Parts: sequence; structure tokens; C-alpha cells
Amino acid sequence: MLIHGVFATVARETGRHTRGSGFLPVLFLLITLLGSTPAFAEAPQAESEGAGKEEALRGPVGSQEVAKERWRLRWWDPLPEVGDLSVPLVIDLSKTEVTPLPDKTGEKKLEKEDRTGEFVIAPIPISNPTLGYGLALVGGYIYPMNKGDKVSPPSFTGGGGMYTSSGSWGFAAAQKAYLSQDRYRLMGGIGAANVHYDFFGVGSEAGKKGKSIPITQEVVGVMAEGLRRIEWDFFGGLRYAIAKVKTTVDLSDRLGSVGLQSPAIELSVRTAALGLHIQRDTRDSTFYPRKGSLLDLQVDPYSEIWGGDFNYQVYSIAYNKYIGLDDRQVLAFRGYGRFTAGDVPFFHLCLFGTGSDLRGYTGGQYRDRMMLAAQAEYRVELPWRFGLAAFAGVGEVFRAFDDLNTKDLLPSAGAGVRYTIATKNHINLRLDFAWGKDSNGIYFSVGEAF
Repeated sequence: MLIHGVFATVARETGRHTRGSGFLPVLFLLITLLGSTPAFAEAPQAESEGAGKEEALRGPVGSQEVAKERWRLRWWDPLPEVGDLSVPLVIDLSKTEVTPLPDKTGEKKLEKEDRTGEFVIAPIPISNPTLGYGLALVGGYIYPMNKGDKVSPPSFTGGGGMYTSSGSWGFAAAQKAYLSQDRYRLMGGIGAANVHYDFFGVGSEAGKKGKSIPITQEVVGVMAEGLRRIEWDFFGGLRYAIAKVKTTVDLSDRLGSVGLQSPAIELSVRTAALGLHIQRDTRDSTFYPRKGSLLDLQVDPYSEIWGGDFNYQVYSIAYNKYIGLDDRQVLAFRGYGRFTAGDVPFFHLCLFGTGSDLRGYTGGQYRDRMMLAAQAEYRVELPWRFGLAAFAGVGEVFRAFDDLNTKDLLPSAGAGVRYTIATKNHINLRLDFAWGKDSNGIYFSVGEAF
């Protein structure tokens, strides 16, 4: 669970959040020149050669005095359509309209895009039966790598840490950079933690019993990723992750009801993967999308070749869709699947409760080799930086596709409050109340659930 939580933290900015604080939650994060285009009115053509010059000087009103005043405002059109440079143009200020210049896409921009940086910092209280009571502090700086780059999303440098009454602690730091007109996306992170939690066993039946044994887990790991734009909003690249994990189990519980069903717990292991990451990103924002979609596919083969102790594979696919109902309302949808194969350590199995799929469950109570989840969320902005959200979803963990059935489905529903702590990039402090099957949870975090 922990290694999953650490890499969920450093692997995305908007992304997964653990129950309670979301252990080390994801850290992130024109007025175009208004063209003052005068309304030019051409002086009427003279009916004859002799009267043409006099008529042009007199102007359309026919008054010599007014013409003298207006002459001071006359501009010469350097390229008149008629090709006659002797014909002056008259500016009629009473009819002048100011029209914004269209940008390259033909859309009128009334505000200038703010390309300056923005700091984000937030203390997050922790309260849940797994970690106890405590506090997490997260912060970061959101900024453009190149102020002249109008295409790339803002980059992010940040970190955070937490401590709870159970003695659990952890910290992480992450960097995400968007470069060269969003042609390249680079990310890296490092984290370490010591967490005390409960292991419920593997499978839906073990989760239903609700019996667990205490575990202490220490982890330190790093990851790096590089993506390049391919075509049609697709990005592709490689990612490398390596971690050292030490697990301690209370031996008095080792032969308990859960211990007999649990896999052998590795006391000290190392995992390493060199994987493939493909994205298709059409979102209008990486922090608070109002339209567009995100398709994310990851293939991570963990192997001794890359420096690990185990050979296994992790596959995941996610699809997020955002529909703006108006300027203040958004419908967000998410579908997620994660699948493992090979000699998978118990802490890298699929589980609910340590991410946004699904909220309302104790971390790791439902865990197995595969999982599917789907959810929808309604978001509305209120005055004074506040907002509200309501969400619902369903999911299931299973060992193989033949084990999928409706009786093991896990429902989830809840509601939350939002407060915008970074106005330029619309980053929210999130408080959610969620209910699952025979369980519930309170979530404090920074950024949206997905």
C-alpha cells in the first residue's frame, strides 16, 4: 500500500490522494493588445473634377468651420481601395468603436494571460483509524518555464511531509516541467516514509471479514519520466522507478485468521521498473479542467534486470472526461482499471482506499490482483472562492476476470467543499465526506480527486 501511495504522490499533480490526508497528496500545481480600430468614413466622391477637391475638403457636413476642425483629425489611408492617394479619409469620433483584435484562432481575448508564478502552501489535518491524528504540510511553486511559451501548461516544483499520532511519518518532493511549446513533459520525484497500518489479507472475502494484522513499513524511492508529443495530442515516453521496502509484522498475529490467508510478507525487498507511458491530453487545464479529456496508459514491467528482486508486471489505464455545463459548473467522469501479473509483492497489488478510486474505504481493506472502478463528480463554483462537489461511483477487486460478479461490487458516494487557494491556476483545497460499503472516510487534500 505504501509504495503505491508514494509513487501515486510523485507521479501526478492532479491525481491520487490517500484516505484522510491522502498520504503525501498530490502536489502540484490575453489581455491581448486591444486594437483601437477607428471607423473610417470615406469622403464622398466629387461629381466633377472641379468640385472634387473642394467637396473633399468641405466634408460630408458641408460646413467650412466644421471641416477646418475635422481636418486636424484626418488620416491618409496609405493604400486606399480605389488606389487614389489624393482622397483623404475622415475620422468621425462620434461613430468610433473599439473592437478587440482576434487572436490566431479567431477568438477575441479581453484579458491578458498571466504568465507569472504562484506559490501554494496548505496545512492539511489528518484523522483516520489507520494513521491516527496528525498534520500534513504541502507546498509548491507553479510557474512557466518560459514566459514566452504560450502553449505549455505551467510547471510545478513542490514537496510535503506528514506526521501522525501512530508514529507514521513521510515526505516527498516532486518536479514537473512542460517545455518547448508543450513538446516535452518531464517529471521526477523522491520520497521516504515510515507508516503503520493494517493488512486485511487478499481478496474480496478477506475484506468483508474486516480482520487485520498490524504492519510497519519503511520505504524510500525515486522515479523519473520523460514524455514527448507525438501527434494528435498524444504523448509517449519511458518512466523508471526504484524503491527499497522493509516490512515488519507483529509475529503474535502471524498465525491469526488473516495470516493464514495472506501471502508471504517480504521483510526487505527492492522493486524496480522501466516502463512505457502513453497519454492523450486535450484538457484546458492540468489543475482544474472544465473541458477536454485525458487518456492515460501505463505498462510497468518490474524486473531483476532493472535492479529489483521480483519479476512481475503492472498495467493501468484511466480515462477522464470533463464537460463544462457553464462558466461555473463542470461534470467530470473517470474510468480506471489496474491489472497485475507475475510474482507481485502484496504492497503492489491493486487496492481501494489509497487513491481517489474509490473514496469511502479503509486503505487496503479490499485488495487483489486486479481492480476496476468508475465514478462521476459534479462541481460548482460559488462566490468568495468557495465551491461544492457531489460524487458517486462503483468498483471491484478480483483475482481474475472469471471472478467478476455483481455481489462483490463496492459502491461509493459522497459530497465535499472546495476553497480556492491558488487563484491564477484554480487549485482547490478539498474536503470530502465519503461513504462506502460498511465504511466511510474524511478526505483533506490539495487539488481535485481526478
